[in-house]
Amino acid sequence: MTTKALTIRNAAPEDSSSIAHLFQLAYGESSHPCKDAQHVRDGICSGSTAWRVAVDQDRVVACVTLLVNVWNHSWELARAVTLPEYRGGGLGTELMQCSVDEACTSSWCDVIVGFPRSRTMLHIVSGLKPSMLPVGHDGAINVANGTREYHAITYTPNPGVRFRHYIPAGPSLADSEFVRNNIFGPLGFSPERAEYPPQWVVGDGIEHPDLKPFSFGYDPFCPSDAIEITSYGADSRDADQMARELILMLDSFYHARHARLVVLADKSDFIHRLMDAGFEATAYLPAWYLHRTARYDCVLMVRGRFFEEPADHGVRDVVEHFRHGLGR
Repeated sequence: MTTKALTIRNAAPEDSSSIAHLFQLAYGESSHPCKDAQHVRDGICSGSTAWRVAVDQDRVVACVTLLVNVWNHSWELARAVTLPEYRGGGLGTELMQCSVDEACTSSWCDVIVGFPRSRTMLHIVSGLKPSMLPVGHDGAINVANGTREYHAITYTPNPGVRFRHYIPAGPSLADSEFVRNNIFGPLGFSPERAEYPPQWVVGDGIEHPDLKPFSFGYDPFCPSDAIEITSYGADSRDADQMARELILMLDSFYHARHARLVVLADKSDFIHRLMDAGFEATAYLPAWYLHRTARYDCVLMVRGRFFEEPADHGVRDVVEHFRHGLGR
């Protein structure tokens, strides 16, 4: 199917059911929120998502969206689905390039991330302008068609935006040959050293009144059985204490099979304590945390408690590359 016969446009609220239908066909029994038409509609109406669709004679045959993360000026290229009979003609690439072009024109977009679930998607995003390159994997947070699966994590800075990028003043993963050769070099980063903000964990979440000092996101009805810690509000500067508090808190969610948190890269002792407790550093996120007018590196830490080996859809080499590169 040639893309010339199709119309590519921004999605409207009335497209919500058609978009949700694409995800129902692609993901089956899964944790994907876009199977729900109301979820899609809410995102369109609120402006938190910027959907783009391809239409063939009033039928939505492909889609992609941008998720706008205001808290750290990042945009996520996400949720791309194309009907099988429309694949192979460059439609997905065209949709994603249009979306990246839109993100790059925004003064609220410093960096762009993506979570490609297959080798094909990874190949497509690497060929975009600017190219999105792997910085790790997600630790198999998602469940699709009843099967847990790995997604790669890809990243690019917005070439139209300048920002100050700092790595820790003291020893950290930023000093490793792996990070220099696989992340800083390919992305064109030449960061300077500086003291880091005091935060341990960063993200966008809500504080639970009964589980302070942690903020987190958790949906007990989601098939992924995942919890994400998004902040730590106590004044403690002791890595051992915080790690103990975190593990105790997570143990109270005994149904959770996947736990993750994004840790500032200078908190090396805390990262090591989490590794001792069964966490894995699955991604290195350069210039991820926005603090005042500068950006600071982070590490994605994941603990999986599931027995099945996740599917990888051709991104196993990315998973193993970063598993070895970011491990001790």
